[in-house]
Amino acid sequence: MLNLIHQNRQDEAITVFKKQSRKGLSTIDEVCITVAIKACRGDTKLASQIHGFATASEYMSYVCVCNSLINMYCKSREFSKAFSIFDNLANPDTVSYNTIISGFQDSRDALAFAYEMHSAAIVFDAINCSVLAHSADCYELGFGIQLHCLVFKLGLNSELFIGNALVTLYLKCEKLVEAEKVFFVIPQNDLVSWNSILSGYAQEGSFQW
Repeated sequence: MLNLIHQNRQDEAITVFKKQSRKGLSTIDEVCITVAIKACRGDTKLASQIHGFATASEYMSYVCVCNSLINMYCKSREFSKAFSIFDNLANPDTVSYNTIISGFQDSRDALAFAYEMHSAAIVFDAINCSVLAHSADCYELGFGIQLHCLVFKLGLNSELFIGNALVTLYLKCEKLVEAEKVFFVIPQNDLVSWNSILSGYAQEGSFQW
């Protein structure tokens, strides 16, 4: 099935899954269901059927199956369904958190959720904060400042991925000075860092080094 997806033959992958499911649960495992969900390509009706199958066959206890469904529902803008699955996870992993954070339509809600994570002693990493930064809409300066404070509090302000995301966020808000401050804190800037800050200078119409 996975090979079929890599060949962009998702419909055939679904056909294989249906044939296997008719043979009984002995031919299906959590990986097979996860791949089948991926093959749905945003077809929520089909994915919901597989969701029902996973629930009936007790495969919702596997975090990989749940993560795949969360991702599918988030991309389909059915966040309530995604969050319901997340909320029922006994042991969500980093992928679970990152996926649900990316699904929030309002970045303020995403930040509030992040603070809940922090209060619950859930360990943040660079990916968590990068996802938060990239989820922000343009001109949300207040969000950027709050996120920057959270990053500083967590001691992640020197992480490359987070730094790049914050630089981009500040530039979206047309705050070149704040973007510069973050840029110069990054221990080793990469191509993304340089491209971001140079595009900021270009937008500003000035270049001062």
